[in-house]
Amino acid sequence: MSEETVTEWSYRKGIYCPPTKQFYPELKKREINISESIHEKIATLIGKDGCRFIHLTQKYNLLYIFYQNYKIELYGTNDQNIMKAVHDLIRQIKYMNYVNRTQ
Repeated sequence: MSEETVTEWSYRKGIYCPPTKQFYPELKKREINISESIHEKIATLIGKDGCRFIHLTQKYNLLYIFYQNYKIELYGTNDQNIMKAVHDLIRQIKYMNYVNRTQ
């Protein structure tokens, strides 16, 4: 019985499988902690079928964005791109908080 050698990281939609330094030696990770009120509306932030996370991943040339355990995890190889995505998400979260307050 031979062991299969994995030569590249593969993404599987909806399954937590972040990239690793094995495939991306310059990998960087940032996290955004999410409040209970935003957690209750996280689907709005993520978008249908993850469309908003997918858009951010492409817009900022990231490797991976995933939400779990009250945290949004962002992975990439460029700190500036990751921080731009973090700021974009924080802006969206602030807007969601504003809308929730005014309702």
